[in-house]
Amino acid sequence: GMRAEAPVIVDGEAVIGQFPLLKEGGEEFVYQSCTKAPAQPDYPPTLAGSFKFVPGTRRQPTGPPFDVLIPSIQLVVPSVVY
Repeated sequence: GMRAEAPVIVDGEAVIGQFPLLKEGGEEFVYQSCTKAPAQPDYPPTLAGSFKFVPGTRRQPTGPPFDVLIPSIQLVVPSVVY
């Protein structure tokens, strides 16, 4: 079988260069990303980690930053796309 590659750590500010302002009942923020990670049937690439949120705004926070954990998901092309 194939051996797992060393993890690639991505750490930085912003989501694709943007700092979305999320409000209850407001417009959702959607983006897509891609990877050059090779797809191997026996060992598909995965994504896991966290996103950091700041209550209020970056310039005027209303509370301490907090992390939202992202569970490990496999990056696979689905057999059916709706």
